[in-house]
Amino acid sequence: MKVIDTFQELRVRDSADTVIGRLRWRRSDIQNTVPHYKKAPITEALIDLQVRLTENFAVARLQQAVGEHTDFVLVQELKQGTIEASLGEQLGAVTQTKSHGFIFCSNDKQRVLQARLDGFTFSRLPPYNGWEALRDEAKTFWEIYRTIAAPEAVTRIALKYVNRFDLPLPVRDFKDFFRTYPEVSSDLPQNLSGFFSQIQLPYRLPKLNGVDATLVLTQALVPPPQQNFVSLVLDVDLFCANNPTSDEQEIWRLLEHFRQGKNAVFEGCITNATRELIS
Repeated sequence: MKVIDTFQELRVRDSADTVIGRLRWRRSDIQNTVPHYKKAPITEALIDLQVRLTENFAVARLQQAVGEHTDFVLVQELKQGTIEASLGEQLGAVTQTKSHGFIFCSNDKQRVLQARLDGFTFSRLPPYNGWEALRDEAKTFWEIYRTIAAPEAVTRIALKYVNRFDLPLPVRDFKDFFRTYPEVSSDLPQNLSGFFSQIQLPYRLPKLNGVDATLVLTQALVPPPQQNFVSLVLDVDLFCANNPTSDEQEIWRLLEHFRQGKNAVFEGCITNATRELIS
């Protein structure tokens, strides 16, 4: 195989024993202790809880609560639009927008909080300082949201990690770095200038009475930070939207298991060559 030295000519090995989207990991491999990577590729880690609020809840109360109880700064108001069409002798349409929530950011630009009519999201941006910090801060802000909004139910629970790998060129084959990767038929050109891949898999949690969750695994090429690199994003999203619990202890217990599952998925997607790059 030709060794490439440009991002535009990145090549993909044609291998009869691989399948696009194959994820080689076993749930029995999930362990509480995982490798600690000094150069962890995490660009965003977030906890998302979607909810159902009472019909007449005033969205302005969310902005007021965050302003009173945190030092986060309002950076964006989220709008939701509706279009009402009228039929008859004169056709017409009326567009209306209303506030749906708010996005706040910490002064150091490392934490982002969304408070919306349909839920709550807490994100940690680089530098990532560990699961415990993410979980504990999310709990604190969730308590503020939950106290003021009083959700009738939690409708979706999710944990998402976005990882970015900057691989030095030349890269002969994605297979050298990833165990889940695109495969291009040998009958097609092998020069790859970009790709986007997403697979969705059922994910069962036997330790939580067989709770059914879903894993969405997304990979894509993104512009590299500098020349002589190729960059790939690996997005691991675990969520439960099928009658998730609204019990506080069970919510965070479920997220703890999602964290273990996320680690297993991550390890199942990379090779030792990648581990060496981020160690």
